[in-house]
Amino acid sequence: MKIYHSYDKEFQSEGTIILNTLNGLFILTGKNTNKLFYFNDQKKSIKKICEFLNNHNCGSLLLDDINRRIFSISGKFNKKVEFYSFENLKIKEIPELNLERANSTYCMLNNKLYAFFGYNFPMNNYTETIEFIDLKLLDKWNFINVNLNKYNIQCISNVHIENRSYIYLFGGIKGDGELIFDYFFKFDSYGNTIEIIDFDDDEKVRCLFTKNSNFIKVDDNYLIMDDNYNVHSVDGSGHFSIINYI
Repeated sequence: MKIYHSYDKEFQSEGTIILNTLNGLFILTGKNTNKLFYFNDQKKSIKKICEFLNNHNCGSLLLDDINRRIFSISGKFNKKVEFYSFENLKIKEIPELNLERANSTYCMLNNKLYAFFGYNFPMNNYTETIEFIDLKLLDKWNFINVNLNKYNIQCISNVHIENRSYIYLFGGIKGDGELIFDYFFKFDSYGNTIEIIDFDDDEKVRCLFTKNSNFIKVDDNYLIMDDNYNVHSVDGSGHFSIINYI
């Protein structure tokens, strides 16, 4: 990104969000501005897409390919949710989250947008809840009743969706700053339950390593391969989001 000197300071500001897609990077500037850029790695070009209505410092970006829009969600002292439409080139706000979720994790499945974990700066604690909104109605966010037993999780780095039913959450950071390597979360979108699975439990992990799976194990590190055969480490690296469907 060094060749784009005029954007350097904006990209390096606190809370900058980077969404990695197969076609390039979406970059939302952080603390001082709300500008969304698109970086095309093949063409080595960058362009400004829009400027969101709210500041989403330490929030999240999520691409909705089906409806051709990109969401900018929550952040520090902010529960607001908005999206930019690539069809009408306009920004629209939708109902805000029930709780502020900085460094949270989001994904879409079966016409629902889910919010997992994160940190709530006004309350100075971790958001140990899950909530969702219906993408057809876009009327309100609903809590899912789960017990996460004070895991204090934020910055989940990899999301894996299986059989249009299960959401696997890998990596991340515990409340004490320790990276998460020894377990992951499995959310059942039909039963609205979440299970914590230990990587040492061979019986539970074995079901993930099938011939159709994108999971790879190298020594003690777990990796995920995308559709272009790029390999990404499950290392709790923060705002870089990799979403796999099998």
